[in-house]
Amino acid sequence: MKIQEIALSSALPHAYLVRVRFSGGEVGYSELCSWPQLGNPPLKEEVKKLTEGNPLPSGKRAIEIASIDALARFEGRSLFDDIDVPLSHALVQQLENEEPFMEAEEEGFTHVKVKLSTDFEQRLPILKRGLDQTQLKLRLDFNASLNSKEWARFLATDLDWSRIEMVEDPTAVSQEWTQGQVAVAKDFVQADPEHYQYEVIKPGRDSLPMDLRKPVVVTSLLATPLGDVIASYFGGILFKSFSSLVLPSGLMCYRRLKNDPFSARLAKRGPTFQTPGGTGFGFDDLLGEQTWNTIL
Repeated sequence: MKIQEIALSSALPHAYLVRVRFSGGEVGYSELCSWPQLGNPPLKEEVKKLTEGNPLPSGKRAIEIASIDALARFEGRSLFDDIDVPLSHALVQQLENEEPFMEAEEEGFTHVKVKLSTDFEQRLPILKRGLDQTQLKLRLDFNASLNSKEWARFLATDLDWSRIEMVEDPTAVSQEWTQGQVAVAKDFVQADPEHYQYEVIKPGRDSLPMDLRKPVVVTSLLATPLGDVIASYFGGILFKSFSSLVLPSGLMCYRRLKNDPFSARLAKRGPTFQTPGGTGFGFDDLLGEQTWNTIL
């Protein structure tokens, strides 16, 4: 489909909602997100290139996703018809105490993802208490923040490693990942396949693979609720073809947002996805109410 117009609506400091109008009258939505600390170009650069009609990879992917949404909206159908979305893990971004573990298990989650950094030793007592008081499996994400010595020190801790399902991007050098016995997941770090056992797929960033050779966790870009819905749709597409390889995924990042009308349309408890209703990816009325700034 030929693009007629692109408009943006401010959503968060690191993300915009995107509206693309196509020449046939179809209109679709997606998001544009940037995390420079993870190696992404600054959001201003993403927008500049989109305005110039020469989008960077994230902008191109946003347009691709909007075209899928536009066709479904034009035809008056939901993209979630006949789609089974994978269950989600719970997300803990700031680990201050063990309460999120108990809350997650009480809601029916089986897996919790915890963001960690170089201060992991301060968080170990909380991790241990969370493991002691629940039956959860943990996924630990370092966003490549550790160096090789810190990674070795982490591996030497007395965590119950049978309860650690995976450690995501521990360091920036994948050759270092093979030091320990714990399984490693690859997200944004360039890595040789023999260095990791799981892969993180972010449909807002990545086109879906034609085949899966390792178990995957599908996650959103930790930006907008629309992005969570987009990731849920593509997670369902993968699950339809590779159900045994698509693990509980990261599709509920919207829960960190308070008093957000988009989040209010989605599941408030538990690991099961709830469609926001409407055509395409949904949110028809809310997207229509946004203030849009035409950039192309």
